[in-house]
Amino acid sequence: MCLLLGLLSACGGLPLDAPAGHQLAAIENFLAAYPGNQKITEGRRFIELSDEMKRYTDFHVNHKGHVQTRLKQVFRASKSPSLGITYDAGAHLNAAQVFEQGKANCLSFSALIIAMSRYSELPASFQEVELPPSWSLGNDDLLMRFRHVNVVVSIGRGRENIIDFRIDRFSHFYPRRKISDQQALALHFNNLAIEAMLAEDWSQVFSYLNAAKKADPQSATVWGNLGLALRRQDKLQLAEAAYLKALTLHPHDYGVMNNLAQVYSKTGRPELAARYQQRSSRHRLNNPYYHFANARRHYSVQNYSSALENLEQALRRKPEEGNFMQLKAYIYWHTDKRQAAVQWMRQAYRLEQNRRTQKAIRAQLDSWHSTLGLKASDIELKATPLDGAVLEEALNNEQE
Repeated sequence: MCLLLGLLSACGGLPLDAPAGHQLAAIENFLAAYPGNQKITEGRRFIELSDEMKRYTDFHVNHKGHVQTRLKQVFRASKSPSLGITYDAGAHLNAAQVFEQGKANCLSFSALIIAMSRYSELPASFQEVELPPSWSLGNDDLLMRFRHVNVVVSIGRGRENIIDFRIDRFSHFYPRRKISDQQALALHFNNLAIEAMLAEDWSQVFSYLNAAKKADPQSATVWGNLGLALRRQDKLQLAEAAYLKALTLHPHDYGVMNNLAQVYSKTGRPELAARYQQRSSRHRLNNPYYHFANARRHYSVQNYSSALENLEQALRRKPEEGNFMQLKAYIYWHTDKRQAAVQWMRQAYRLEQNRRTQKAIRAQLDSWHSTLGLKASDIELKATPLDGAVLEEALNNEQE
């Protein structure tokens, strides 16, 4: 996971009202007066190249080469052992820091690629990918929402290539959209705010959330996390206003609604709180990934009958989800329904677009075939789509 958007319980429904102007002004006054609040000025450096980075790019990239050639050279330069960039989910860095420190998460790696690509006159943009939601099942049934970020580059004739640091997290089925540099910067500041929130460094939390809000005033994510921070500081009226602002931007953000319900409960409005809690329960039961989380939890303790029961609920709501099919295959394998396991795993493969996952499924099928005394699996790796092809896959293909 690259981009933590907050740990928010699930709910549903529409906001009853938008925040008044004086409520939003009160939030601004609170942020301006908060002790230790800092003006964040690092935004302009998020995708800025140092002189050393320019020299490095000049050495590796032929600036007069074809667009596809330059793109591959930029990618190879970013993955060069001389840089040695390793994945670190907590590396909330700008492009120059990634270059210097040799670590990155998907957003900071994307900042590096954007900087090098544009310096090489390639039309590169940030792309936000929405990953399926997941639940951390415990007393609170926390819904964890993540976003993944990669880079999309136009290569002409309506075709695009994607550069992705964590290709194992990417699927062509996931909703995705290009975002502006300012929106990416807001996500960067939001990440830093979440990290500070976990450390309970509240002056940093509000400094970064304020910077994120200024970078992208229309980010429901930032407003929702601002509400969360205000609620944890017991500023309930301000938290309510921030949550309502988030809901005017994203009316179906179930996590924000549930947090708003908690504010209603704490401020003596039990009817509103109950209404949102009821919607929360309905949404949770209608979400296939909630049942999938339950299935995985039961599977992990070898309670295969309960795992299968929950998985059937998930598949009923989203029958074309390969991850669900893979888990069903494993359940059948462990309950001695091995021919059925093979068939479900083959169905999962049929839906899969990620080449690495294709290879993993094929390897599992070959192992199962060997155990059953059958010939090796006859499935072939599928070609990746030409439109939206992932560059790392193309480079890997050349090496095979």
